[in-house]
Amino acid sequence: MTNAEFLAQLAKTHAAIFGTSGSGKSVFLQQVADQMAKNPLAGFTFMCPHGTARLVAERLSNPARGAGRVVHVLDFASGMTWGANPFETYDDSWEACHEASLLWTSSVSSLYATAMQQTPRLETTCYVLGMFAAAKGLTLNDLLPAISLAGERIREFLLTDFDNAPVRDTLQDLHILAARQPRQFLELLESFRNRTVRWLGDKRLARLLGKQKGLDAKAVMDGKEIVLIDLAALALDDAAFVMTLLLCRYLAAAKRRTPDLCAPHHLIVDEAASSLCTATAQMLDQTRKFGLFGAFSFQRIGQLQEKGEFITEAVMVNAGAKIVFSMPEPRSARFLAEMLFTPHLDLQEWKPGSSRPTAVGNELRITRSRSRARHHAEQHGSATSDMRSHGRVSAMSHADMSAWGSGFSDGNSASFASTPPDPLFASVSPLSQSQGHNHARNLSASGARSSARSSASQTARMRGSTQSHALAEGASVTHGESEAYVTVYDNLPTQMYSVEEQLTRLTGEIMGLQPRECFIKLPYREPYRTRTKDLQPAYRSLALKQHILPRFLANAAAASPYLKPVAHVDADLAARAKRLVTPPATPDPDFAAPEPIPTPLDDPLAYADGFRSRRGNATKRQRKPKPFRVIDGGAADGDKQHE
Repeated sequence: MTNAEFLAQLAKTHAAIFGTSGSGKSVFLQQVADQMAKNPLAGFTFMCPHGTARLVAERLSNPARGAGRVVHVLDFASGMTWGANPFETYDDSWEACHEASLLWTSSVSSLYATAMQQTPRLETTCYVLGMFAAAKGLTLNDLLPAISLAGERIREFLLTDFDNAPVRDTLQDLHILAARQPRQFLELLESFRNRTVRWLGDKRLARLLGKQKGLDAKAVMDGKEIVLIDLAALALDDAAFVMTLLLCRYLAAAKRRTPDLCAPHHLIVDEAASSLCTATAQMLDQTRKFGLFGAFSFQRIGQLQEKGEFITEAVMVNAGAKIVFSMPEPRSARFLAEMLFTPHLDLQEWKPGSSRPTAVGNELRITRSRSRARHHAEQHGSATSDMRSHGRVSAMSHADMSAWGSGFSDGNSASFASTPPDPLFASVSPLSQSQGHNHARNLSASGARSSARSSASQTARMRGSTQSHALAEGASVTHGESEAYVTVYDNLPTQMYSVEEQLTRLTGEIMGLQPRECFIKLPYREPYRTRTKDLQPAYRSLALKQHILPRFLANAAAASPYLKPVAHVDADLAARAKRLVTPPATPDPDFAAPEPIPTPLDDPLAYADGFRSRRGNATKRQRKPKPFRVIDGGAADGDKQHE
């Protein structure tokens, strides 16, 4: 991918750059700034707490790079100062005051890594005082005396002509509390004072926060200008506070631009971890359509995660371009490997070195054969056999027989005896006659039992011997043809990488990147590994640099409407503080002067209303006397003993 293609992709999305110190992040951002400066249709703001913005200014001072561009160099180490009033509004509406107060409250909470919902008293104090300061055109320098016991006059000035009732009542309560219970008043505002006093104790921050008109972020973005903000001269915590304020201002300015019809502007923040806040997440979520794109660099993932899950997800999800340099810390490297490579892992990637012979198919082959053989066989045999057998048989039988029978008879008999008959004539003479009857019955039974047992045994033995001898001679020729499938083998890998192994391998690659080597992940594209180009020096001649750079910085300061000499700003701050604390001088009355002639009144009622309003503002509010409280002592009281 060429530089032009890379910048074209970077110009349409937010970017997050990760890498440890010395891995090449700052060099990469300088190269990006060089390329963006060549595009007259877009501007950028470069913020850095450790001097990279100063190096970018040196490079842009070379006419070959920054010719024809409007460049603002805001450096605390110079003799010029600039402003970043957190209460500056884009107009006088209550909506603008409300937005400025909310952004100020968010800046305070993010700097101390404490959600305002956990400290509701501090949130209310920051919001109320921010609303008054925004409505009255004050700065943080002017606001701090208002929360002291000696700030009675400033509080009265704030309460004058302030028609936002809920906010006014809150400050009115604080004003009354300061007069009646000073100790409780100081305890209530202690947290707010502790945060603001340390910022205003540094003269450089006091000048920054004390200017009523500061850097106009919307004008910078619409004018396609370049702003270089070097915060290296400040302490790290103070630099973080300034970057947080500026991020909030850029967010508020971007939301006032016309969506999808405005010039692109890139907000580049080197070492951005300390400046992350809720406004940063909102900027990443919302400002792309307003033409504001963020590019933030971090040293490790822990810097993001300590800001909370909401901000971490906003950076990782909305930053379409991710550039990862060396990350030796395993947890950060693994997190980035999952974010960059998980959608593009090849789940069918084979492990090198796992090649083995592997069957890949079969081929049909025709095989032909011819064989010729001579045979000779000779056999000698001898066999001897010896067989023995033995048998035994036994048998046994048993029988029982039985028989039963019965009989009966019944009959009649008759007999007759006579003489022999005469053979011719004589009749037979009976001699005797008998008649009888008989009846008989008989029973019979018989039984028999028999048993038999027999046994036999036999023993036999047979012996034999056989001798044999055979001899055979022969020759044969054989021709054959057949079809066969032959297995085809090839050296192929046999093991694939698992998802865990691929992520572990990529984690190791991120941890082992050499300086200026990086992985780049652009929207809808696979990550690729590359190396940033060598950074050319700002000037080839040191003498030319010493001649041109001071002139460039002086001309940029003179042309910038945001830079003022330190002495002038100090004088303005002192004069404004004196006006707030010291009441205006009242001339002594001249009793010898003639009384002015009354002017004829066209509208007496309007004049009376104006007179009453002026009198009400000029006089102090009269306190209502406290009503007496009557305490009834009861029937047991000694004063009623006479009853």
